[in-house]
Amino acid sequence: MLTQNARYLLEHGPSVLVDLPGEQVYPHDREDGVRTFSLTGSAASSMGGPVTMVAYHVEHDRTDVLRAFYEENPRLVETKSYRAIQKLLGKKTSGWKDASREIRGEFFDEEEIVTPPGTEDADGQECPRCGTELSFKGLPAHLRSGCDAGN
Repeated sequence: MLTQNARYLLEHGPSVLVDLPGEQVYPHDREDGVRTFSLTGSAASSMGGPVTMVAYHVEHDRTDVLRAFYEENPRLVETKSYRAIQKLLGKKTSGWKDASREIRGEFFDEEEIVTPPGTEDADGQECPRCGTELSFKGLPAHLRSGCDAGN
C-alpha cells in the first residue's frame, strides 16, 4: 500500500511540499519512491532568494520535475543564467542536465542558451593533442601538467 504522499504525487505529478497530504516527505515515503528536488548555492542570495523544493515520484520524468521546479522558482530562473543552472545540475546524479536541455527554451532566453565560441561542449572537451576527455576549461591545466602526446 502506497503512502498518501506517493499516491498524491503519482496522481498530480511533481508538487511543492505544502501541497502534499503530509506537507513534508517522511522516511516511509522514500521507501515508496518519493523524492525531493532543489538546487542550492552557497547562499540564498546567490539563488535569487529562498528556493522552493519540489517533491516527485521516481516514476516521474525528470523534465516534468524540472518544469515544476522552475515554475515554482521564477526568481531563480531570472537571476541565474542557463549555464549556471547547468553547472548546479552537474552536481546532481546523472540525467538532470539532459532533462534541463530538453526544456531550456521554455524558461531561458535563446541568447543565454547559445554556447560561446570555442566552448561547443560546455560539459567537457577533448585534448587536441592526446584525445583525453577533460572537464570544461580543463585543457589549460592539462597542457601545463604535461600532456602525454606531442612532446
